[in-house]
Amino acid sequence: MSKDRRKIESIQNESSIHPFTLVETSGRKRDAGYHQVREHKLLLQQHGRLPIPKSLIQSWDVHAIPFFMKSIKPAYDLAKGIFGVIPRIISNEGPCSAVYYACNAVASVYLAQKSRSTAVRAFRGKSYGTAIRAVSMALDDFHQSRTDGTLLAIWLLGCYELILSFREGIDSVVVSSGWLFHNQIITELLRRRGPEQLATIEGRNLFSILFTNMPPQEMQAFMTGRQWEDANTWIFSFYKYCDPSEYQILRTWIFSHHCSLICSRIQVLLDAGDLNNLRSNVTSILQEVDQVETAMHPLQSSDPTAQAIMADHVIEPPSPSYLKHRTSPRWQADDTTHYLASQIQRRNFRMRVSYHVLKLLRHACRAPNCTAQEYMIYTAKQIQCVDEIHTLAFELLFLLNPDFPMTQDHDERKETHKRKDKYSMAEMKKYVKVCVDLDLDSDDKCTLVFHHTEDGVLVLGLSFGDEKEIDR
Repeated sequence: MSKDRRKIESIQNESSIHPFTLVETSGRKRDAGYHQVREHKLLLQQHGRLPIPKSLIQSWDVHAIPFFMKSIKPAYDLAKGIFGVIPRIISNEGPCSAVYYACNAVASVYLAQKSRSTAVRAFRGKSYGTAIRAVSMALDDFHQSRTDGTLLAIWLLGCYELILSFREGIDSVVVSSGWLFHNQIITELLRRRGPEQLATIEGRNLFSILFTNMPPQEMQAFMTGRQWEDANTWIFSFYKYCDPSEYQILRTWIFSHHCSLICSRIQVLLDAGDLNNLRSNVTSILQEVDQVETAMHPLQSSDPTAQAIMADHVIEPPSPSYLKHRTSPRWQADDTTHYLASQIQRRNFRMRVSYHVLKLLRHACRAPNCTAQEYMIYTAKQIQCVDEIHTLAFELLFLLNPDFPMTQDHDERKETHKRKDKYSMAEMKKYVKVCVDLDLDSDDKCTLVFHHTEDGVLVLGLSFGDEKEIDR
């Protein structure tokens, strides 16, 4: 038996260990099972939560993929055109593939968040370890290391880390260094494959998934000041290969990248700690912020196609006045498959710009050579940044819940606006919670992220940590 074959069988044996054990259905054990079902029904009535039984007839492998698809359903619903590539890749891979075990790991962490069972938590760790070993084997193989399945498997391991980081009742998120490590491997693999990754629609969809909302290269700019050096190359390549129906994605990437460039510049100044130098850069940074919604680089402003992209996919700055006029074109939903995903990503990145500018201005006010007039201007701008963060959270709430919070007809809405919209704002504040105290100094290495739940929209602090900071 070959060494690789023994490794695969070892992985398969480990994956067969699961928290659901078989039981006999005769005699006393059958009666015990009956009483156990009654106890579960009572617990469901009392607490609204049904414990996972210790005895399911089917193997865990039967449930892994359905649980996995359930865990990614929110993202899939927002961008079916992009995320549809995931089940297609999985269907082309065998049960011993790295992506199969990565799906198993994501499903297990999703299940562990739904159940407080010790057995399920232990199984989550075993599933993750099995997936890590399977991915390591794939990376050691020249052919497997260059497949879409291996790329997707590594991204899924990063998803495992993210799902583990988001907890109910937690006001901040500490993403483990494991998430960053997985995504650094993705970056290296893509660099080896080159821009030809974008030559097919499936390749572009996979690339879009890898760099949606929290791309590691851009997130490093927010937290460490390190810029993504290859960004222009990938943007140009996407522009070269993409179909006009994908221009909305391209426009979102360009905007997101310019947001990260501004935050990177701010982060470098914060890390340097020179308040006078920081203050001297405030004016130019604020000018960049004012122009971020219209920035086109690396596309040329003289390019007719680029001009058309900018005209067809306008990005407007956050403005509280729009909250009172939701019937404007800003709130008319686009029928394209990428609309909601693009809108959410834009607001996440724009919110981070406002937050970093807020931190910049707080430090600038402490500069020894800050004048009284500058202090007043910086203070007013800080208030504007806080308003922008709240506005973007409200906009996200409207995007994901178009009929919220008012259900009146048009005439009733007019009457509400005549009352200065007090009712609707009061309703909105019940469903939008900014968990970061924006009136106090924060960790300079922290940024923000939206988290949409059944109860509304949360604005959470986001920072990098290590595995010891996350309860596993």
